[in-house]
Formats: sequence, C-alpha cells, structure tokens
Amino acid sequence: MKPPSNMYGQSRCERNILMRRVFVILVVLLLMPLGSMGAISISVPLGSETFLPYTTQLLQERLSELANCKVVAGSNNSEDLIIDLRIEPELSSDMGVEGYDIKAGDRRVVIKSASGNGLLYGSCRLIEWIMSETTAGLLDRTNIDIDFPVKRGQASSFIKKLPEWSIREKPFYSERSAQLSNLSVGVADLVKTEKKVEKYNFYSEISEPYTGTVETWKNWCDWLARHRMNSISNWPYSCGTNWWELANDPATEGMSLYSKEEIAKAAKVREELLKYARSRGLRPYLMNYIPGAPTDTIKKKHPEMIGKKYNPDYPDPFDISSQATTDIFCKQIRAIARTYPSLAGIHMRWWGESFLDPKDSIGKLENLTLALMNSAKEERPDIEFLMSGYFRSGGTKKFADKMPQGVIIQTKWDNDWEPSPDPDVPFNRIAELKQPLLISQALPAEEFQSIGGVQYRSLAKGVMKYVDASDEVPNLSGFSFVVGEKDHEWITETNFIAATRLNWDPKNTDVEKLVKNYIAIHYGGNVVEPVYKALDLTQDANEKFVVDFAGVCPFIDCYRTHDMFGIQRASGLSVEQLQKGLAEITGEAETMAEALSILKDAEKNVKKHGRTSYKDLLVQTQWFADFFASRKLMTEAFICKKSADIDGMVEKLNTLRKMDADLLALAMSKPNISDYFEMEGMTKAVQMKNAFLRESRQIDSTLDPNAISLLKGEQKN
Repeated sequence: MKPPSNMYGQSRCERNILMRRVFVILVVLLLMPLGSMGAISISVPLGSETFLPYTTQLLQERLSELANCKVVAGSNNSEDLIIDLRIEPELSSDMGVEGYDIKAGDRRVVIKSASGNGLLYGSCRLIEWIMSETTAGLLDRTNIDIDFPVKRGQASSFIKKLPEWSIREKPFYSERSAQLSNLSVGVADLVKTEKKVEKYNFYSEISEPYTGTVETWKNWCDWLARHRMNSISNWPYSCGTNWWELANDPATEGMSLYSKEEIAKAAKVREELLKYARSRGLRPYLMNYIPGAPTDTIKKKHPEMIGKKYNPDYPDPFDISSQATTDIFCKQIRAIARTYPSLAGIHMRWWGESFLDPKDSIGKLENLTLALMNSAKEERPDIEFLMSGYFRSGGTKKFADKMPQGVIIQTKWDNDWEPSPDPDVPFNRIAELKQPLLISQALPAEEFQSIGGVQYRSLAKGVMKYVDASDEVPNLSGFSFVVGEKDHEWITETNFIAATRLNWDPKNTDVEKLVKNYIAIHYGGNVVEPVYKALDLTQDANEKFVVDFAGVCPFIDCYRTHDMFGIQRASGLSVEQLQKGLAEITGEAETMAEALSILKDAEKNVKKHGRTSYKDLLVQTQWFADFFASRKLMTEAFICKKSADIDGMVEKLNTLRKMDADLLALAMSKPNISDYFEMEGMTKAVQMKNAFLRESRQIDSTLDPNAISLLKGEQKN
C-alpha cells in the first residue's frame, strides 16, 4: 500500500508514529572543506515527496553555496546539522495553512507548518536569516531578500556554530498573485507551427516557441515561490479572445486558426506549465477576455456570432445577446476545465464591452459571465475564478452577489496603474463585496513607465493605507502585481521585491531599508545615499506628474509614453492654464535634472561588478529627465502661441521635434530597459509602430507653412 500523499485527517497518534519513521531524503549536503564540518541533512515526513522537492532543492542549492559544501550520499557524523521539516496540521488554528514556526540551535533547525507551502516559505526565511547574519555590507539585518547575491562559503563558520533563534510568521494577505503581462501561452508560443498569430497578439515576443515560453514561465514560478507568492496567471492571453486555442471541443471546432492536432499538442505543453506552477506552491490560472474581440477566423467561419458594429474605431463585437453565442462560450470553458487537471482557476477579464451596444452591454456581459462560471463549476466543482475589469467597468453589486462563492475580484490601482501613492479604491466599495478583493499594480507602470522605473515608494504608501485600515476592509485579500519578464540585478527588481514583502508582512517591512540594502549589495556602500536620493527624486517627480500630468498632458489624449502626449490638450488651453502647467512641469523637470546629476556624480564610486546595470540606471534617468524637459518646452511653445509670439513657438516646436527623436533613440539604445518601447521585458528593442507619431504629426501640422502664415496674419490683425 502506498503511503499517503499528506497527513491531513490522520489522528495525532498515527502522525506521531509516522514522524518517528521519518527518513532522510537525498538532500544530504556535506560541508567538507575548510572546517571539516559534517553534513547538512534535511529530514522530511514520510509520504511528503509530492510537495517538498522544490523546498529541498532550494535548501540544497542555497546552503551549499553559503557553506561551500559538497553533496554526499549521507552522513552519520556527530557534527551534522539536521534541518527537520515537519507537517503539523494543528498549527493551522493559529498560524493558518501557510504560516511557519522555526526553531534553530544545538545543531538542529526545526521548521513546522500545516502545509508544504508553509515549509517552503519557512525554508526561505531560514536562508534569509543566515544571509542576513553573514552578508558583508548590509545596512540593515532585517530587510534582506533571498536573491541578494552572496559569496560562496560566507556562512561556513556561522552554520558550524548555529546560534539559538526562533520565529513564527504567517502571511498578512492570503492572496498573493502575480500576472505575467508579456507572456502569451497560445499555440504559436508553445509548439512549432507555420501559421501566423492573428492580430491583437502583439504582447508575445518569445524568440523560440516552447523553449522561450517554458523557460520564462518556470523562471517566474521559481522566483515567485522563493518570494512567498501563491498564485500565477498570464496577462493578457492576447488582446482578442482565444478561448478556442486552449482546448478542443466539437462545438468549437474550426474557430481557431490552428488544427485540432496543434491545439492538442500545445495543450499538453500548457498542462506541463500548470503542473510546474503547482510544484512551486502556486495556484495557476489561465487568463482570457470576456467577450474580447472575434478573430478573423471566427468572423469568416461563424458570422452568426458577430454583432452589430457600434463604433467604427473598434473591432467587430461578438453578439452576446444570442443564446447560440453563449452556448459556444460555455461549451469551450467546459472543455478547458476538462483539459487541464493542474489548472487551479480561470482568470476572466472584462474587456471588449466598449465594442457592444452601450444601452445594455453591461447586463448582457454579466449574464454571459455568470453562465461561464456556472458551466465551468458544473464541469469541475473545484475550479476557481479570478474576475478582473468588472469593478471599474460598471459591474453592479447585484451581479457580484450572484457570483459563485469564493470568486476573487480584482481591480486596478488608481485609474490605470499609474505610479501614484494612492490606489484610489474606496473602502466602502471593497467592504460591500462578499468576495475577496485584489488590487493590482503594474510594475513598472504599463501606461506611463514604458521603459521601466522604480515605484516601490508609491507602492508602499498605497499598501499601508489599507493595512492601517484593515479592520474596515477585512475582505481585501492582497495586492497582486502585473509584470513583464523580470530583469535580474536591475534596479526595477526592487518593485517586485517590495511588492512581495508588502503582501507577506507589510507591518514589519521597511521598504527604504530594503532598497538601501539592495543598492549596497549591487553598487556598493559608498553610493547608497546618493543613489537612493536620486531614486526618491524620480519617484517624487512621477507621483506629482501623474496626478494631472501638469494639466497639459492628461490620459485623455494619449496615455502611452511611447506615443508621447500633450500637444492636442496644450493647444486648447488658455494662457493662465498653460502658465500654471508650466510651473508644475518646471518643478518636475528640475527634480529629474537633479536626480540625473546626483547619479552622474556618484558613478565613479560604483563597485566594478555593478557598473553595467548602473549605466542602465543612468540611461533610464536621462530619459525621464529629457522627457520632462520636453514637456516643459512643449508648454512654453503654446504659451508663445497664445501670446502671439509665433516665431518663439516655431523655434520651440522645432527643438521639441528633435528632442522627441532623441528620446526615441535613447530608449532604443538600451534594449534591456526600452524593449519594444512599450513595456519592460521584451526580448529585443523594436520601435512600436506608432511611437511618437501622434506628437510629431501634430507638431508638423502646427508648423505647416500655411498654418504659420495664418497665425502671423492673425497676429498682425
């Protein structure tokens, strides 16, 4: 008879018997050199192999590096250090299922938890403690990250004489989610196919199918597991709706660009990815849009599903008033639930509702959403749902009350993920919901910081606003983050580290000390204060700017930095409004100029190994300094126009035209921060199709000789 996969539901006596029969699983690491220390042996409960492999692997890798050890087959040496991992379900009563209890001393470390996830998180905490006690150059011994670089053997002496230490911790927030914005898991991303991806799928830029996607997914799963996150989703799957690529079903055959064989082959790879996430303690979701936009294939093969077009600027909509359309969607979601046994849940994102008839689109969308949830639940009662887009799109509380129990509702930080210090999600809106709620932040901000940027300060301020009022919003379950491929040893990593720490233990996390430790480790102790000051100034300028974009560059014109924005708005403002905006933007431009000057002065003191990433930091800061300077110049140009100084306007707009071109060239000069000039993390720097065209065309129109002649004629009159 096979041993149980876990020990939940067994009596205390039975558990004690099993505990006495624990075996030492592989994971025997001998600290051979330098001190002839014995082995580090990790003992685990019998039958727990299914959820502990990554925990033991992580302990192996990190402790062997910290202690400069070799792996051996086993050891009975009296000098052995035993790391005893124990599952004790009764701990859940006061520690929850993910909390842990650690006691160290007398050559033994005991880590106890009610779950495998808790043992993983406790093991990470143990590693961080050893790092904090032995890493040279840290300014603070509490705020440290497991991925901070270490020197091989730095903890050898410490581990030999391990001091007594104990700690009990549990997560502050129960839902700690990350969504990968630059990773599509469509057929073309997972298997080799001759077919081109249909429009709207521009987010995926994996250079090699399967290898690139799988490696990226696995790297993120590992990173998130080490940082105590517990769920993962792709975001977005594509800008259209590609439910039909995820699973085969007779009712939806022919709706995808790909063959049944290609869909089935990709599904096997996708299931591998989901299973891998599970092995890291992550609940994996697949994300898709509701209703989204029909692809060309659907429009051609299923015209009966296409509704009336209400906005010529938007794609054709699905006809979601048709029961036939609803039935097809529901059959497909059942097929998805069947196809992926490792799938924890489905991330439903409201997008495409603006394509529909505005009179009754929300009501119809609510009905379609509920039908999909109920169909998936009938197929698989254990399936979970993450619902995003509803909160700010007009979804009603009545609709939320109809959702199945446990649906997680997610809403964006502020208007559209701006790097502001306030998420602007009213307490009463959160409290009125029966469901758990997540507030998501894009790191870095997708709509503004398209070449990267630090925003850990605004993140910490916003999170603490809700932590301090947690009694008023008991159903706020965490802060998720949406992110592209992560750059290692690059300053924007501080955003991710801060986000994970603030989810796990916000009350005891000092983000300033955490980031200063990061700077000290990566760039050297001599530049901690100037670099932190420059980063602080950058965040200060960005936080002020995105409140109203200095009154001259609001989101309503164009909210993507790669398009630039502001000309249309500025041309319609009065002199008084422009002068007010000029005062604001001048202050922000001066702030960025100061930040850049500080970084340039500190560069000579940067440690050798950190100089490459420091150059990237300089380029990023230079870009923002030049960007704010260009907005100042634009405002001055229209003050000249309103003041009848046409020659002054022409001179400034010509200079602005060149500044815009220089900004683009600067962004493209560093692929690891500019990537696609759309979002950080793509595989190569490629100029977006419309980058800067909006502003350059508006400048050209304003500088047209006929327009200038007309303005000068008006000036004379």
